[in-house]
Amino acid sequence: MSHRIAPRQALGPAGALAPQWLSGTPVRGWRVKVMAATKRGITPDQLEALCGHWPGVTRDIKWGEDLVFSVGGKMFVVMPVHGGRLSFKVHDERFLELSDQPGMIAAPYLARARWVSVVEPQRFATAELAELIRTAYGLVRAKLTKKMQAELGAWSQEP
Repeated sequence: MSHRIAPRQALGPAGALAPQWLSGTPVRGWRVKVMAATKRGITPDQLEALCGHWPGVTRDIKWGEDLVFSVGGKMFVVMPVHGGRLSFKVHDERFLELSDQPGMIAAPYLARARWVSVVEPQRFATAELAELIRTAYGLVRAKLTKKMQAELGAWSQEP
C-alpha cells in the first residue's frame, strides 16, 4: 500500500515558507493552504512546514507508514503519515527528564540512542514540540562530518 504525502503547503513568494506557521494565521502575501491552527500537538503538515526547508533535510516514508526526516542520511524525527505518535532525538542530559514526563516514553528500539517518543502529542504545546524537533536536527547535524556540515551551509539554533 502506497501513501502519498502532500508537498509543502505553506509556501509564499519564491517558495519561502510562511514565517507564522505555528499560529496558522496567513501573513499578507502568503498562501497557507492546509496549516491547522492547532496550538497543541503537531500534525504531519506542521512537521513538514517546520523542518522541510532546513539545510540538507530529506523526507522519506519508511516501514510502510512512517514519515521520516533525516539530515545527512541520519534520522532526527519520525511520525506516522496520519499523525499521532512522534519520536525524535534529545540531549543525553534531558533523556531521563523527558522520558519520565506524562505523554512521553523512551522510544522503542531507539532509547539507547537517546530518542523519546511523544505518545500523547496533544499534551504539549506546538511551540514546545517544535523546539524539541529543532534541537533534534541540531544534535544529528552536529554528529555529521565537518565536511558535510560545511556543504549543508550555515545553521542557527535560533528559530
